[in-house]
Amino acid sequence: MVMRSFDLQQEEEANCLGWTILLPREALAAAVRARQSTPDIARLYGVSERLVQYRRGITGVDIVAARTRRRRSA
Repeated sequence: MVMRSFDLQQEEEANCLGWTILLPREALAAAVRARQSTPDIARLYGVSERLVQYRRGITGVDIVAARTRRRRSA
């Protein structure tokens, strides 16, 4: 099978969807709130540590968790 065209935007959207399905934001947020490490999250969801790091960065779950912790300690 030969690909006649390649659409970079479609490929990026497909990758984003796949990564979101593999590691949904709510699941990641729950793991971060539970203070699980990146390697632990990767093992739990069967994904690479690199994907966990990417999703942590793109979703902002670490920022939200830190703000929540600060509010609770104040």
